[in-house]
Amino acid sequence: MLVTVAMTAAAGALLLFASGRTWGAATVGGASAARQHVSVTGHDVEPALSAIGLALLAMSVALLAARGPLRRIGGLIVVAIGAAALAGGFRARSDIGHKLALQVFASPAQTLGGTRPAWWLLVVIAGALAVVAGAATTIGAGRREGLGARYDAPSASTNVQANPPDTWDAIEQGQDPTVEQ
Repeated sequence: MLVTVAMTAAAGALLLFASGRTWGAATVGGASAARQHVSVTGHDVEPALSAIGLALLAMSVALLAARGPLRRIGGLIVVAIGAAALAGGFRARSDIGHKLALQVFASPAQTLGGTRPAWWLLVVIAGALAVVAGAATTIGAGRREGLGARYDAPSASTNVQANPPDTWDAIEQGQDPTVEQ
């Protein structure tokens, strides 16, 4: 269980890291025109990546606390979030040139070349890691325990007996009810 929780958290952290890096850069301008350097980050190319990374981090904590059917549902949610990261990574690969062109020209119909580090590939790897972690969590949900029973809400059958009223009366009168008389 801890392995799948760690995989989910690692996928979220990788997504947050990759989305903040520069995914593409280009320098445009003719011989007589001023040169303009433009760059785009993962946030610019695929804005949902940060939210997906935060969702995976939150799900890693939820998987740690959940038991039984809730953990199985959480695993399915992690699979869906990981699939969204995979789709975003593959879509972002082709959108980098369009986002660069949008910063230079008024239309995203054109595309620019330039340098394109493979941060989108790290997003795809993180998405695949999340899908595998979610699937493993879903399959093994019934075999692992969650947090201990001490973290469960108190049940209605548990009657916690408060101090009897005469104890409170003794305290109000300045007496110590814990001292035997």
